Amino acid sequence: MTGPRAIPRKRHGAAGVAAVIGVVAVAVAGCGPSEPVVHGDDRKHPLRVLAGGGGSNLDIPDGVRPGQPWTASFGQYTPCVTTGEGPLTITDVTWAADPGLEPTSVEAYVVTFDGGAFAPSPAIIGTPLDPHSPDSWGEVGLLEAREGIVGYEATIPCARFGHRTDPVDELYVTLTTDGGGVMVRDLRFHYETPEGEKFVLQAAWDMGMCGPEMPEEECPS
Repeated sequence: MTGPRAIPRKRHGAAGVAAVIGVVAVAVAGCGPSEPVVHGDDRKHPLRVLAGGGGSNLDIPDGVRPGQPWTASFGQYTPCVTTGEGPLTITDVTWAADPGLEPTSVEAYVVTFDGGAFAPSPAIIGTPLDPHSPDSWGEVGLLEAREGIVGYEATIPCARFGHRTDPVDELYVTLTTDGGGVMVRDLRFHYETPEGEKFVLQAAWDMGMCGPEMPEEECPS
């Protein structure tokens, strides 16, 4: 496992961790027989999170002055099983941040919604348990939010999304900035199959929080 590294910037599209999470880059598959298979959010491997590509950069919320700490939670990660029967167990979550734009804390949550009203949310201000606004969830039918995703088991077949009325889980990553700004990339969900096979799903979704240290191209004024 390598140490911190910068990840090249890209243009953005529209858009618990119970174990210690660090600013790390996971070794690529193929370096040894025990290395996990690293893959994208595709249909060829057991787990998907249906996040797509691009990112979400949040402006400084009302009532927060530049340079003050604040917190945001990034969703869009909806786990489902592509191949096999599952369950697929998440064993860790790792990430990388741009130098000087690291979050001061990282947490993760499982948020359960009414499947009949569910629509993935790119981000909210605050945490899933303590959103900045009571209207943060809109009409998506929030049922439950709980901290911690290590040990979470994905069991829903991806083919059933879009035809569901039973509850749907969405994974949220909650970041806090010291006020300067945050840019987290290369979020990776480590998981295992019931047979003990190890995989790492690399999500192509960037999570940004604007501030005076953020580059102009990320947060135009």
